[in-house]
Amino acid sequence: MSSNETQPKSDAKAEQTGKFQQVGEYVHELQHEEDPEAVIVFFHGLLVDESDKDHAFWSTWTKRGTLECWPVTMLPQFFAKKHPSDPFRIRVLAVSYEGRTSVPDIGTEGTDNYLLAENLITELIAQDSVRGSKAVEDNDVPVFLVGHDLGGMIIKNFVMAVETKISGEQEDAVKEKLENFLGNLKAVFFYATPHSGSQAIEDLAEKIPEDSRNQMLTLMSVLGSAMSRINADFSSYRSGSGDDLIHPRFKTYGIVPQNLTNQGGFNRTMVVSEASARCDMDSFFTVPADHFQVCQPPGLWSASLTQLGEKVYEEVSKIRQYEELKIFNSEISGAETAGVPSRISTLPLEK
Repeated sequence: MSSNETQPKSDAKAEQTGKFQQVGEYVHELQHEEDPEAVIVFFHGLLVDESDKDHAFWSTWTKRGTLECWPVTMLPQFFAKKHPSDPFRIRVLAVSYEGRTSVPDIGTEGTDNYLLAENLITELIAQDSVRGSKAVEDNDVPVFLVGHDLGGMIIKNFVMAVETKISGEQEDAVKEKLENFLGNLKAVFFYATPHSGSQAIEDLAEKIPEDSRNQMLTLMSVLGSAMSRINADFSSYRSGSGDDLIHPRFKTYGIVPQNLTNQGGFNRTMVVSEASARCDMDSFFTVPADHFQVCQPPGLWSASLTQLGEKVYEEVSKIRQYEELKIFNSEISGAETAGVPSRISTLPLEK
């Protein structure tokens, strides 16, 4: 494709990027809600096109064959079909980080996953202007994290960085925010994440000079030490090992591509094996898509969208039902305190 043909698409992406507010160095807001019932945070993966560096935070999550960002268009449509009378209020954030495989312009120091996790803790949890108080201060606002390939490993590293920081935090207010964030975390969705590594990605990384290779590629190396450590820590924390938990702290879902990939530097390759993508998942779903298309649902019926939508719908519905019950009980209590028989107390008894 010629540069003249690609220019309109680049301009369209730049225009779309400008519509989303950047609320931190690493965080963009795709959908704003003053009083959200849930918060979803998307983490893109490796870039299919390195020119997408400034757009990947949203362009990863588009309807197949379009520039329509489905978390802010199709996902609300999904909720509206299930609950048309009272729309769900969902705040949608997206993380932007260095997803290029080769970074000769910034050097490897700009791809440190430890520093990224620390910065995300500040922006998503500690910094008021980004996180929004409802995400971490209220116990009834569920949080969902969604990641594609490398983004999934970054989520694991981020969650464990939060858990580690809690034990060493001196300020009670910050510690409470960290604890509430993890307490609100209900599910993590992994799209084509190589939990036990990817040989295809490892082979791609070896072709890049070490002094310009993205350090975070080591998180997807087969039998890599960094990946193994993160996986072990994440699995142990989630299961509550040593804490006598009956159920895991949160659910994990794997969205697994079925098709070979012929883009993004791969030539008819299964980038992530099914075994690697479904490792340690509570549930997994295969979709007819390649490694990058797995994030691009062609319609409202696609598992790339419906599995996330169903889980968010389930959690928000639980909270709404609980709130309705509290209001109902409060009305009964108030009526009885005032000496007015409640509707329930005046019901005739069966003989």
